Amino acid sequence: MKKFLLVFVLLLAAVGAVFYFSFQDTRDPYVEACDLTVPDHEIPKFDAVEIAFTHRFDEATELPLTAGATIDTDGDGVDELFFGGGTHQPDSLFRFAGGSFEDISDRLTAEPNKLNTLGAVSFDLDEDGDSDLLVTRPNGVFLLRNTGSGFDSQRLDIEVSDKSTPATLTVGDFDRDGDADLFLSTYLKIELMEGQTIFNEKGYGSNSILLRNDGELRFTDVTESVGLTYTHNTFQAAFVDIDSDGWLDLVVAYDTGEARTYRNHGGETFSLAPNPMTGRFGYPMGLAVGDFNNDSRVDFFFSNTGSTVPKFLAKGDLDETQELVTDWILFRNDGNFEFSDVAQETKVASLSSAGAPCSRTSVSMVAKTWWWRRTTSRFRPTSCSACHADSSCSGPMAPSPPLKSKRAPSIATSRSLRSPPTSIRTATRTSCIAISEDRPGPSSAEEASTTSSGSAFRRPPASPAPEPS
Repeated sequence: MKKFLLVFVLLLAAVGAVFYFSFQDTRDPYVEACDLTVPDHEIPKFDAVEIAFTHRFDEATELPLTAGATIDTDGDGVDELFFGGGTHQPDSLFRFAGGSFEDISDRLTAEPNKLNTLGAVSFDLDEDGDSDLLVTRPNGVFLLRNTGSGFDSQRLDIEVSDKSTPATLTVGDFDRDGDADLFLSTYLKIELMEGQTIFNEKGYGSNSILLRNDGELRFTDVTESVGLTYTHNTFQAAFVDIDSDGWLDLVVAYDTGEARTYRNHGGETFSLAPNPMTGRFGYPMGLAVGDFNNDSRVDFFFSNTGSTVPKFLAKGDLDETQELVTDWILFRNDGNFEFSDVAQETKVASLSSAGAPCSRTSVSMVAKTWWWRRTTSRFRPTSCSACHADSSCSGPMAPSPPLKSKRAPSIATSRSLRSPPTSIRTATRTSCIAISEDRPGPSSAEEASTTSSGSAFRRPPASPAPEPS
């Protein structure tokens, strides 16, 4: 009996120790370390608007991704909302009018035996003046061509490796030939997955690809020739001119790996450039792009596990010499392809980050799967692209030289949503991080990329920031 009691006490102590460790590893230090009081007049006010859309998802057979995009289908200047259908579910399209959303999904072509739609982006790919939809599904990349009265579906001739699932798309003219190229982020097929914490297994993961647009909806895989061959699961990427040299560079969030930055050399090759995550490991799944500190240089925000998973579980197969980063990541662009991770000082690192300094930096994070109608706000979100249950901003595209498209696409118009909620009440338009150093007004540099999400553009000439509305 005594032996049984001893075993019981030891077991109880072990369980208690695990719970205590988990609590300490996931507590929020900002609550204790900082005064988070915000004056009422500085708090944005929103109204939630219901959308009759519930995503269906089978976790045993499908990747946990939901496509979402904004698209002006009729050219009236007001975006409609596209949602990718899930298990045995058609895609959906909603129009906002009179303070509510109207289901206009009958404009979408009914596709028998359609697989889950995982990613989407709006862009005038056929150059007829109307925004089209590019969507990814387990069986390939599809163009939903806007005919003016509806959409016709066409599978593009894009070959993906047998082990890869098309996840999200980034659109941008990387070689400056005037048409839109694609970077296709892919993820390992679910039936081939061996675990979610595998960092070191060589060759494990999928192969994302760079597709050069050769015109007439023909694309050539140039991944190897430009130096972007890499086997790793990828949720999100973005084309963006990091160093203001007129060429679109590439930023990629590799899950169970690094956040990588690639420099574009005249549209012919890319080279890997170091950043604060080089040689360190994490779970960067989502990517947001914008000038958070108004210095006219584009910055990057990466989602990570944060406090959701204790480090001893998230560490996976990393050894003692390999550093695991679970904090959210904010790269400040210091110019000339040099970056600083300022997530701690801006208080966006993670709920599990201890000892974060207090500052007067105001932070607004809009990352809900809700469509908000802003009534008052001193923040204007920058263009963004994120994947971790986030969505997108929209705005004009200003490439130089211009793409052949007659109508400029939206920027950061959509993305796949990671781990979708059971019911999506609303759409996903402004899930960006907007940070203001105690001053109102938008950034003077409207740079962004469109990823899964959308199109990328080069920074237009700097101009004085307009007065906030």
